[in-house]
Amino acid sequence: MCSDIRTRVEQAEKRRDWGELASILDDATRDDIATLKPMIPDLIGHHDWIVRASTVEAIGRSHLDSWANRVKARLHDRNRIVRGYALMAYYDLLGVKALPLINRLCKSQDVRVRATALALRYVHTRDPNVFEFLRGILMRKGCNYFHRSVVLSIFDYYFDRHPPTAVVKLYKDVLSDVPKSSGLAKDIKKVLTGWKARRTKTVE
Repeated sequence: MCSDIRTRVEQAEKRRDWGELASILDDATRDDIATLKPMIPDLIGHHDWIVRASTVEAIGRSHLDSWANRVKARLHDRNRIVRGYALMAYYDLLGVKALPLINRLCKSQDVRVRATALALRYVHTRDPNVFEFLRGILMRKGCNYFHRSVVLSIFDYYFDRHPPTAVVKLYKDVLSDVPKSSGLAKDIKKVLTGWKARRTKTVE
């Protein structure tokens, strides 16, 4: 996609199709993102939050360390979803060096930001106390759909092949507490099925 990604991005911008633009960034490889380097300042500061979120995610996924400061700036984005993606990207770029900031955000008054930070802290430390605190947020009666979704997405991303037993149980417990027809339920089932298939293949 590297050869035509700039054209595709420009066409999406011309049509003002921000969903398509975000999808292009979501599917972009590291080489694609490198090709878009001259456009990144505009994309990471785009007026539509979904484009900003996809841009910081792509930078983190591609480990473009030179953009760490730009990603860090998005931690103060006006949109909490963008802030969450920026924190994940910041962790992808800095690893253990991002932990002091992550630890501070574990006490954020914004529940979604706090849940994101706790999930990332657990990914790095496997601290059972952190996990239990996070579990308490997600299993709270009437827990916001998006709080659960962001945490489960983080675990799906970082525990692609070998999720801890406690994480698998959390997925199952959340699944039992959401409407079976909901999008979140379908996503959880898909993740659990994928983990089971990969585990079975590894054993064989």
